[in-house]
Amino acid sequence: MNKERRSQLEHGLLLFEPTRLVARLRNVRDIFEHRHILKQAAYSVQLVEHLTRLIYEALVRGERFRVFDSLKVLRAVVLCGGEGQLPVQIVRRLVAIYQQLILNSHEEVQWCLSRLLKGQRLDDDAIVWLVEHWADSAHIVNRLLRYPKMHPRIVKWARARYDAGDLSERRSELIGILLSDAPTDTFRGESPDVMGWAIMQSALPRNAKIGRLSTLAADLEPDALITFAARLNAPVILRRALRLGSCASRDRPETPNELRILVARESVGCDKNPES
Repeated sequence: MNKERRSQLEHGLLLFEPTRLVARLRNVRDIFEHRHILKQAAYSVQLVEHLTRLIYEALVRGERFRVFDSLKVLRAVVLCGGEGQLPVQIVRRLVAIYQQLILNSHEEVQWCLSRLLKGQRLDDDAIVWLVEHWADSAHIVNRLLRYPKMHPRIVKWARARYDAGDLSERRSELIGILLSDAPTDTFRGESPDVMGWAIMQSALPRNAKIGRLSTLAADLEPDALITFAARLNAPVILRRALRLGSCASRDRPETPNELRILVARESVGCDKNPES
């Protein structure tokens, strides 16, 4: 076996040996040199932590390096691990990288940074920073509107933006956040379509979403009703729309209690639960 072939095969083994791979990465320039093998490497927290640290420390030192290429490698390794929560220390370093770059980098870098934080739970200091800088970047707005759990500071921010009429094109997402502690009829002036999407994007439990959407069944367009019913695996929404559209169906609409019972009955035995 010639030396080149042996070298290639041994290099390929790094895909399955994260400890050896990490040892090869002494600085950010090594990230670029080994970028192809890194993008195919098996996921390991050790590798993510090491890449994050190298990039963070290079930024702190003010080094010149291929920032976008390094972030793409880090993103590939993080995504290889699925959608799970990263360790707290890694998330804090990712936030520090995000804060250094998000306001002064080109669009491709901003998208890459946003993907690294997507779905991650942040500490209070990070949330405060996002709230303080929301007006500086659409990517920061996305991180607030799509934060994976209810956070009181984000709810307060959403209320302020909604009351001020800010982010009018993202109104349904703002309302979705506010629905965590506000009834649907709080937003009576909103269109059924805005409210429907607000309910879908909220953190409400599945049955609560079905119940609230069912109260809008007479006013939503068929395409929207079908989309919502499919995503929630909830034919009860369509059945209610059909009942409300039939003049002979009943003399009066269901009471809230009757509607809750109907939703509960039709939810029994549903195997899918994509929005819970």
